[in-house]
Amino acid sequence: MARPANANAQETRGRILDAASILFAEHGRAGASVRAIAQAAGVNGAMVSHYFGGKDGLYADCLDSLYAELATGQTVFIDSLAAGGSIPDIVERTVREAYGFAREKRGLIRLIMRHVLDQGEVDPERQQHLLFPFLEQVSDLLAPVSTQSKADIRLTLQSLIFLNVRYSLSSDDELRLITGVDEDMDQRVGEHLGQLALVSLGL
Repeated sequence: MARPANANAQETRGRILDAASILFAEHGRAGASVRAIAQAAGVNGAMVSHYFGGKDGLYADCLDSLYAELATGQTVFIDSLAAGGSIPDIVERTVREAYGFAREKRGLIRLIMRHVLDQGEVDPERQQHLLFPFLEQVSDLLAPVSTQSKADIRLTLQSLIFLNVRYSLSSDDELRLITGVDEDMDQRVGEHLGQLALVSLGL
């Protein structure tokens, strides 16, 4: 079967985004040059301008790409909670999957954290459209089945996000020291976070 006409363009764009995310996370917005990004992606510098309009557009798209995936994951989680079923099972599974996602997307997570540190907070627009609605909706859905107050649930959700991010950014060597095992560190951390979520959320 022939590949879609835009398949190569999507692949190239994805390679540039992946390379840029890593370099922006390592060197910051100013320190990552278009030339270095293009070289890491295996393209020429003109392709960066073609697809993203330059470095500023590329930086914005790197952030947008991860936030879009996070928004999708949040929607799936909220829909699962609202649909019924075992709330503890849904929460535990989602926390484990969220950790796995964060580990897989470490470059983008590092980039967002660097951006947050530079700005002092999550962008206000993303707070209003992504973070706060998520905390509000999930705490509303969990409150009827939790031993915790809605206010405590809301704060715990944010704390779990912080823990997930910090563990996801750990090197393998650091995780070995933290977990005390030499293999399956990610599985151990994911299971720990899932169980911690159930206890701290009063489920």
